[in-house]
Amino acid sequence: MDKYISCDINKLAPNLREVQTHCHKKTCRKKNQAICQFNFPWPPIEKTQILEPFLMESLTPSKRVHLSEINKRIFEELNKIDLQTTSMSFSALLKLFSINKETYIHALQVNLIKPTIFLQRLCKDIRTNPFGIHVGNLWQGNTSV
Repeated sequence: MDKYISCDINKLAPNLREVQTHCHKKTCRKKNQAICQFNFPWPPIEKTQILEPFLMESLTPSKRVHLSEINKRIFEELNKIDLQTTSMSFSALLKLFSINKETYIHALQVNLIKPTIFLQRLCKDIRTNPFGIHVGNLWQGNTSV
């Protein structure tokens, strides 16, 4: 999948980077909800993978609450990241939350309702729309993959 689809904004021509970067507008917060309907920002992840939702019986209620709280903190912090200045690594992000990679992945899984593809993404790319590597620069506009 990584051969054809990317979230790395540096793989695009400079004139296309702005159209591939999501910035919250009125349309993404339907009915004044705090959450973007397009699910931005998308969390950074070291490698592309499909995450499955947890089965209800696989987590104790207290573990589910704990992971949900971590999930909420992750997205609150991601919304604060300034894309112009961030060079935060994935390991620095984990350190910020005082969690390991496994807990981070579980925190992403806790609110899933269906299997979901998480594309490899750096912190600087949390608002980058996935694009076709071979098509992105040819199309000269926003592509949503």
